[in-house]
Amino acid sequence: MLQDIHELAGYDLIFYTYDSRNTPAANSGALFKQFLNQLFEEPLLFCNATLDPEAARLNSFQYKNVLIVAHSLGAVVSRLALVNAFLE
Repeated sequence: MLQDIHELAGYDLIFYTYDSRNTPAANSGALFKQFLNQLFEEPLLFCNATLDPEAARLNSFQYKNVLIVAHSLGAVVSRLALVNAFLE
């Protein structure tokens, strides 16, 4: 549904999932931090894999801003990831 919203054209929508039932929030937070690190260090792994070859990003592409949207335990996991990244 989000892909059909005109105002979101030009934005990348990346959905991150985790096992909330079997993995402690602290572990999920650490894994999410690793994901975010990779997103900023190797963004082409995420965006070009799902784009048409004609729309592929250049090798110099970098994400400048990322908005994390989460709810329930995902908010806790996101906060743990960001706090741990900040403390490094």
